[in-house]
Amino acid sequence: MIDLNVTINTALLTRTALTAIIGARLWPDTSEVLAGYTPNDGGALAFRIRGGDVLYRGGVARVSEQFKCWGIDKSTANQVESVLYDVLHDQAFGGIKSAYIEQIPQSSEEPDTEWPFVLAFYALWLAVV
Repeated sequence: MIDLNVTINTALLTRTALTAIIGARLWPDTSEVLAGYTPNDGGALAFRIRGGDVLYRGGVARVSEQFKCWGIDKSTANQVESVLYDVLHDQAFGGIKSAYIEQIPQSSEEPDTEWPFVLAFYALWLAVV
């Protein structure tokens, strides 16, 4: 089976609306920022698989994915998530065959740094062959 996080990362990097707001700050298989990042650098997005299953006959994996969006303030973090929604919800591109948001995004702050972030959860169907 392929690396599902690589599939998602590669597909998302093709969405110019998203890369315009986060640049290359797209981090797969984590829910933490990379060392050296601060919100002053601009928006950022990390994601990781929460669970799911594989339909081998169909060559598709259904995953529940957590996306964590940061910004300099709550408004910017929400803007990152809004752009993610626009490029991902009800769309198909790259190895992503289908995607939809699972629930209303939740905003919060990092306990140690007080950096604002938004958590969003999506169901994705990914090609595995």
